[in-house]
Amino acid sequence: MIEKGIIQSLKHRLAGEVADQEYILTLIQKFKEADNAKRHRFLMKDIAAECKKRDAILAPGLLVFLKQRLNAQASESRKLSISCLSYMASTIDESRRIDLRLLRCLQNDFSSKLLEIAEKDFSLDVRIDAFRLLLVLGESGTISVIEHIVRDSAADTFRYLKSTLRNDLCRPYDESKFVKNRFLRDHKDILRARLTDIRVKSKDRRTEKRAEFLVRHLRNGPGSSMLSEAQASNESHLVRLV
Repeated sequence: MIEKGIIQSLKHRLAGEVADQEYILTLIQKFKEADNAKRHRFLMKDIAAECKKRDAILAPGLLVFLKQRLNAQASESRKLSISCLSYMASTIDESRRIDLRLLRCLQNDFSSKLLEIAEKDFSLDVRIDAFRLLLVLGESGTISVIEHIVRDSAADTFRYLKSTLRNDLCRPYDESKFVKNRFLRDHKDILRARLTDIRVKSKDRRTEKRAEFLVRHLRNGPGSSMLSEAQASNESHLVRLV
């Protein structure tokens, strides 16, 4: 959809400050002409700032540019590209049919690469950002990423990702929030069933406890404030195990 130019034809309007599309085009051109990493970083931050505003997604060539930057060697470039996409995805209002088309466009054109990054990018921070964006997009393939993290992550990696899994993945969908967990809204039951299956069938104690840890937070929410005293004690034990 990006290459076909469908995005540019949409008359997308949201409340708030309007992005300067000409300025975005100027920034992209300056980025292409720049020849050093410091300048690239500065320009990407300016582009990200514009992406917080409505209609940024309509800037001709922006999505093509961001798709290219997701393949950049520099982790900071990938991270900033994901930030731009996250801002734009968060401004989408699903009550409007035209916004749903925008969401589908982002899903179709970026989910595959984001799933790859979330599963195996060498930068854990970039993996986390990609994972969070997949939650906003409501991408069903995120289930496979979560299963991979539960089954295959090294202990140190899982500990680093655990806060994101607990606080971002398990945060209930709230339409009033800027960052919306569309994934949990649409796929919670399937995810819980898959994690329960892993917990029941796994012969590895650590994998079993990781799955149990997430199932518990899916049930009680990221804060787990409703845990009983006995559950809280067991939760503390799970944290040490995973």
